[in-house]
Amino acid sequence: MMPNPADTPDADDLRAARLLQQALARPGEILEIEPSGPPQPARPFVRQGTGRLSPAMKTVLQALSGHAAPLRLALTTAAEVDPAVWRTPAGTPAMLLIEVPALRDGRGAERARDDEDPDLTPCLCIDGTRHLSVAGIARHFWRRRPEADPADPGVDLVLCSDRRLVAIGRQSRVWLCS
Repeated sequence: MMPNPADTPDADDLRAARLLQQALARPGEILEIEPSGPPQPARPFVRQGTGRLSPAMKTVLQALSGHAAPLRLALTTAAEVDPAVWRTPAGTPAMLLIEVPALRDGRGAERARDDEDPDLTPCLCIDGTRHLSVAGIARHFWRRRPEADPADPGVDLVLCSDRRLVAIGRQSRVWLCS
């Protein structure tokens, strides 16, 4: 039996690259990662350092594996993210990848908010067109995100949660809705 060309590693890399491009082209839109291969057992959110990544984060890293241009890459979890990551060396594009506990579409801020930690981001407005609830990242992180500057390559942000993926490009405007 001949192998299906769509199941080759090159096809997986291409699919991953297309998904990341699609996410960056649609800031704030949640995309679902299609399962490949047999279903994996459900597992809780895993902290950095344990050696396991979500399917969404694996897809993003796969998409970046063939990236030829210089890129500063930061990989972290929501609990460990430092607002200083917004500072980048002049002229060097950067991408920040963050594993978060939950991503939700729309203004469902109450659902993503943890009442025991009022500093968690309840809802973001992205480019005035999309609303996104992100659990696990404090408000001060978003307040330190610099405004888009055409002269500075800035930082693309990619948020991953299990099979969900959201990208917020460096030129997008982001503010707290509440």
